[in-house]
Amino acid sequence: FIIRKFFNSNLDNNPITSIQNNETSIPLPEFRELHMKNNFMDNVTGNSLNIFRYATYLSLLSSNSTDYKNSISLSAFRNLQYLYLTRDSINEKYNFTYYRSLKHLVISNWNFKMGSVVIYKENFNGLQQLTHLLLRNNQIERINNDSFPVLSSLQHLDLDFNTISEIEENSFSTLPKLKTL
Repeated sequence: FIIRKFFNSNLDNNPITSIQNNETSIPLPEFRELHMKNNFMDNVTGNSLNIFRYATYLSLLSSNSTDYKNSISLSAFRNLQYLYLTRDSINEKYNFTYYRSLKHLVISNWNFKMGSVVIYKENFNGLQQLTHLLLRNNQIERINNDSFPVLSSLQHLDLDFNTISEIEENSFSTLPKLKTL
């Protein structure tokens, strides 16, 4: 029995530790939303979630043991428009540019693993469709003039609940449509 018309899955609040996938796993081209909040995934990669690669919405909120410090490794998700990531480990130089279709990116409650936490423009290069960027509660200490690349569609930037002590004068000059800060 093969399910061909499968649109979304809510796997929130389950003790899921892994998703098994092999070379015979068939991607679900109609699939759009994957919710995996509050699980126990040890390793989230494009390979482990390959059958969901056509998703436009991915929520990996509050995964209890997921470790992304090398890479989220979700580059197969080229159609993502909404990506929600919270309370996990990430290298602050992580590059989200694989996700050129992103419109909403939420990164909150992350435990950054490098010294002084600064936003780097390399994190968000190429995200020209991004309209909402929420970076709440990430221990961000400084916003430099080089923090953001040109994000021509960004309208909403949320930096609430960080430890920002310094914002350079032209930090937001590359965000021409910014309405809400």
